[in-house]
Amino acid sequence: MSFEITSELLANITSYIEVSNDKAIVALFEEMHYADIAEILDELSFDDVVYIIKLLDSEKTSAVLMELDEDIREKTLQNLSAKEIAEEVEELDSDDAADIIGELSEERQEAVLSKIEDEEHVKEIEELLAYDEDSAGGLMAKELVKVQAEWTVTRAIREIRRQAEELHQVYTVYVVDTEDRLTGRLSMKHLLLGAESTRSKIQELQKEDGIVTIQALEPSEKATMLMERYDLVALPVVDAEQKLVGRITIDDAVDSIIEDAERDY
Repeated sequence: MSFEITSELLANITSYIEVSNDKAIVALFEEMHYADIAEILDELSFDDVVYIIKLLDSEKTSAVLMELDEDIREKTLQNLSAKEIAEEVEELDSDDAADIIGELSEERQEAVLSKIEDEEHVKEIEELLAYDEDSAGGLMAKELVKVQAEWTVTRAIREIRRQAEELHQVYTVYVVDTEDRLTGRLSMKHLLLGAESTRSKIQELQKEDGIVTIQALEPSEKATMLMERYDLVALPVVDAEQKLVGRITIDDAVDSIIEDAERDY
C-alpha cells in the first residue's frame, strides 16, 4: 500500500503536539519510513517540525533530515544545538554527515564536530568537506569494504564482517595492496565458493580486468556518466596515486542528477 498524507493525519499530529502527547507522536512515527516522515514534516509548520525532530530518536531523524526540503532543513538546523546536531550526524554515513555540516557556518561546524565522540568519523567528515561539492570527492562516502590481496580467505571474511557492520549495504568488496592502491574487486561468490581452501590468497580470486574508477578531484558529472554507461551500483574513488579513498553509490548518483536537473530548470 502506498503512503498518502491526509488532512486527518496532519490534524491528528497537530493536535498531539498542542497537548504534548509525545507518546502518541512516537507511536505514530515508529513504523513509518523516514521518507514518508519527511514528506509529512514538509507539510507542517516550522515549529512543529522542530518539535518532532527533537522528540524522535536520532537514528530515525538523521535520515529524515536528509529527505527534508533544503530550506526547512536549514532552518531546523539553526534551531538545534551543536550537541543535538552532533547526535544526528553520528547516525549518518560520512557523505550525508558532511552534507549536513557543510550547510552550517564555520563556527557552528567546529562546534558540532567537537561534540562528535567518534574521532574517525570526524576525520572522514573533515576530509569530505575539503572537496568541492561538484567533484567526485564531494559526492563520495568513506564507508566501504576492502581487503588486501595478500590476505587469506579466512582473514578476508573476518575483516569483511567487521567492516560491513558500519554499512547499510555492501555493494562491492574492493581489493587493495599494502599501500591501499586499488588492484581489483572481489566477488562474494568467488570468495565463498571459488577458494580451494581457507588459506587461499585473495589475489587468486580477485577480478582485475575492467574495474572502472574515478579520481576524487574529477567532476561529479563524470561520476554519474560512468555509472550510467557501465551500469554500476557503486563507483570506487581514488586519488592521484590510485589509492582507494571512497566510493559513490547509485542512490547518491541519482540524487546528484536530480539536483543538477533542478538547478538547470
